[in-house]
Amino acid sequence: MQPLVSVIMPAYNAGKYIGEAIESIIKQTYRQIELIIVEDCSIDDTLEQIEKYKDERITVVPNCANRGISGSTNRGLALAKGKYIALLDDDDVAVLNRIEKQVAYLEQHEEIDILGGWTETIDGAGNHIGYYAQPRTNPRYIKALLLFGWWGFGNGTTMIRKRFLERSGLQYEDNCHGIQDLRFFMKASKIGTISAIPDLLLYKREHDTNESNYRHENYGVQRDQTYRKFRIESLKDSGIILQEEEYDMLNDLLSDLNRTKKTSDMAILYDLLKKILMQARQKTDFYQELEHVCRRMLSDYLMNANPFSDI
Repeated sequence: MQPLVSVIMPAYNAGKYIGEAIESIIKQTYRQIELIIVEDCSIDDTLEQIEKYKDERITVVPNCANRGISGSTNRGLALAKGKYIALLDDDDVAVLNRIEKQVAYLEQHEEIDILGGWTETIDGAGNHIGYYAQPRTNPRYIKALLLFGWWGFGNGTTMIRKRFLERSGLQYEDNCHGIQDLRFFMKASKIGTISAIPDLLLYKREHDTNESNYRHENYGVQRDQTYRKFRIESLKDSGIILQEEEYDMLNDLLSDLNRTKKTSDMAILYDLLKKILMQARQKTDFYQELEHVCRRMLSDYLMNANPFSDI
């Protein structure tokens, strides 16, 4: 008997695209699924579009009040019955064999708690825009990336073992200004094993009303402050202790808002990363991978690019 997979889809004002998202799940080559759509008090025709689909595997859960993407995702997670839980945004499209590929991998790799994959970006009409960088598959490298706040695959490709969520108690947090997925993965990396497969799993839609784009454009400063807080907590949770002014300097140098990177700051970044590596050698199990990540950060900074901007 194939294991059940629960697909969680928070839905809010997605009437234009949610039909494609739903169809990409109910047409999956892997059939043993339940699709839990948490409808978050949309003010457009989202609910009407959802109700067009009569597939018995679909469960629609209406919120009594708007709970946001984190609250809606958590509500879906709490209702999930599957051995595995897959995430999909209401405006994205899953590749038709996505679930089949991820289940096959997780069935053969019991040590993996969370699995992602490759993402292609599309526009509102479904036309190709580009690709995320090919995702990292080495769990220790992903852990090294997540020390600073990158993980290398889209949240919409995520599949999670339900037992990991039950054991860890992890949930998506509110008030994260659009980076609740980052927060989840940073915490998960401390207690679980994260990997990815180098296969295309998701078509991620980029458009004017996209939630992540909206948060980035309208809450840039708040988002940056939240990111800084998460990065400091991540370093401390891994036993990396800096002076408070050093945490501030590191965050200043790595900030998305730092548009004018100066060559003179390279020495500061180098010294900070050297101090982090000296501690990581004794306190982490991913030193070699972290060393590579730090070298990449310095190289990207020298090229006046946002570190890991392609993932």
